[in-house]
Amino acid sequence: RILQPSLSGNARMAIVCCATPSELYFEDTRSTLMFASRAKLVKTNAQVNEVLDDQSLIRRLQRELAEAKKQSNMSHQTEQLKALETQAANAGKERREVEKKLRRLQHSILNTSTIFESKNGSETNHKNMRSLHKKRRLSD
Repeated sequence: RILQPSLSGNARMAIVCCATPSELYFEDTRSTLMFASRAKLVKTNAQVNEVLDDQSLIRRLQRELAEAKKQSNMSHQTEQLKALETQAANAGKERREVEKKLRRLQHSILNTSTIFESKNGSETNHKNMRSLHKKRRLSD
């Protein structure tokens, strides 16, 4: 408990323990080794203490500001990238829908041309046109 404030500071520490094989100092050696085993478990976080003048402080703050702006710019670019990815996905969906409509139109044009090419008479063509209109309504 006496050395606890010294062990929890902002510094690196080294502990030297002295032990003797003499039975005369057995208890002292034992308590020293127990202390050393407890002190070994103490974790410290040593940092350099900085003493800054005004110019150094200004430069450090300017570097931090530049880094913060860079991070902000990167997050803005990330948002733009996500927006572009969304636009690309929407464009892909629209393209598929347009291709689907195009296939339907091609199919209906091909069906219409076969109706007019048939030589079965105008009444047959009229029936075919009605069925074609029904198919179109169902496909839309």
